[in-house]
Amino acid sequence: MAEGRVMDGAFAPTVRARSAWPESAGSRAARRMTARTILDRQHQHQRLRTALHAALLSARRQRRFAEDVAPDSAADVLALFAHGVNLRSRAGADAQQLRGTVTAAITARGP
Repeated sequence: MAEGRVMDGAFAPTVRARSAWPESAGSRAARRMTARTILDRQHQHQRLRTALHAALLSARRQRRFAEDVAPDSAADVLALFAHGVNLRSRAGADAQQLRGTVTAAITARGP
């Protein structure tokens, strides 16, 4: 039963959004598609993040990754950045613009 409560909490935003939509066969199909799309994207994000985390751990073993940077956090940032680049591409940014954005992000240094 506790598992059901966890699932309810995890999907609460989707459930709230569903209750605001008018009822029709088309809207029910749209809700199913939206929920499926959200779950697919979450799964894709997790797979990307997991692959990046593994690559960062490998780089750390080879002493090619800073010891003071947390691989978990770095994998999160890189996965989110990859999604952002994808969105910019879909919004019409050309290869040169994307390359400039990626280069700036990779070469940027904090204090």
